[in-house]
Amino acid sequence: MLQGSSSFDLAQLLLSTGTQPLDAIIRDERTLALQKLLDQLEQLDREIIMLRHGEHLSRSESALLLNISIAAAAKSYLRALKRIRSMMKEWEA
Repeated sequence: MLQGSSSFDLAQLLLSTGTQPLDAIIRDERTLALQKLLDQLEQLDREIIMLRHGEHLSRSESALLLNISIAAAAKSYLRALKRIRSMMKEWEA
């Protein structure tokens, strides 16, 4: 697993907005919820999300680092995003 790519670190990175007390409470709750979701992802999916969003690497750069094909990196990335988005929709309900 990549260094610094824990589910909690990734969740905080993806939700790092808002400075008001209520915003902080909501962000913390969502960070924990997203952390649980990220923990459910396959390791490869979690790593590709971290590389793409945390390190701002391209699909080909991420594939090279993970020693997988560009197609596999793209598939993993889209699968992870789809799962994350579907779970985050529940937050709006």
